[in-house]
Amino acid sequence: KENTALTNNATNLADILNEVRSMLYLLGLDPLSSNWVAESNNQEKAALDKLISELLRKRNEARANKDFALADSMRDALKNAGIFIEDGADGSRWTIEKETK
Repeated sequence: KENTALTNNATNLADILNEVRSMLYLLGLDPLSSNWVAESNNQEKAALDKLISELLRKRNEARANKDFALADSMRDALKNAGIFIEDGADGSRWTIEKETK
């Protein structure tokens, strides 16, 4: 098969992208494949969860010690990073705030 990316037959960028993705797919290297995306997202989510869980543990420690200024500053720092903290009877939960524009 002729490499259309090197000839005048490729009329637009979408055609070239499809050709490249097809080649990468055959090699098992397509970066947009759900296998790659899901693995990356799971690793990132696990790392983020560990970091935030540790911050929440320290925040809860500060609250238990009645150091509310420290606890509030930790909550505010997380909020500034786009992390929403919800305190409940079962402990604290976190979610990523959706941007609204």
